[in-house]
Amino acid sequence: MTKIICFEGTHGSGKGTLIASLLRELKNNYVGRYGVIRDSEYPEFETVKKNIKSGVLSNKNEIITTIAETRAQIYLKHINPQLNVLDLAILDRSYYTSAVWQSESLDEMYDIIAENESRGIPKANLTFILFALPEVIMNRLSFRNRFDLNKHNLAGILRDQEKYLHLAENCEECVAFDTHGEPMELARKAYNLISANNAL
Repeated sequence: MTKIICFEGTHGSGKGTLIASLLRELKNNYVGRYGVIRDSEYPEFETVKKNIKSGVLSNKNEIITTIAETRAQIYLKHINPQLNVLDLAILDRSYYTSAVWQSESLDEMYDIIAENESRGIPKANLTFILFALPEVIMNRLSFRNRFDLNKHNLAGILRDQEKYLHLAENCEECVAFDTHGEPMELARKAYNLISANNAL
């Protein structure tokens, strides 16, 4: 059965760098079949994003339901066939991101998670909740030329990070993971955590 590992976190949390480093670690140490999956890259999600931006979708409850339904369709059509041939699936974000970004309270966040899970979207065996200090986040965003995510947005990013960390404290499959450090050293630490949690 496919083991699913998920990486979640705010902008600037170090997700892309850690996943890239973990892939190198897996190449050197793991003999099974593995791959990275990002459900938001499929055309169905692009349509939803376009409809939200244009105002076609504007009611909050309708947006939450539509995103959950779209994600379920994507799993059925695109992702489940991949899971059937992989030993290890690495998710670059999943429904926790929707729950954090769309919610205005912790209760609403958990309602959105339940909305997704009720549609049969699989829960990861282990979810890394990535976090970093504010100054580290801003340095990373500046390095990536994400000037649209400047200090004006930092308060919102940190609020989202707090919600992510709440999941790490309250969901048994989630673990908080500080990404301040050398990428390959962090990747080895992540690999060891995956092994320790019987997810390899």
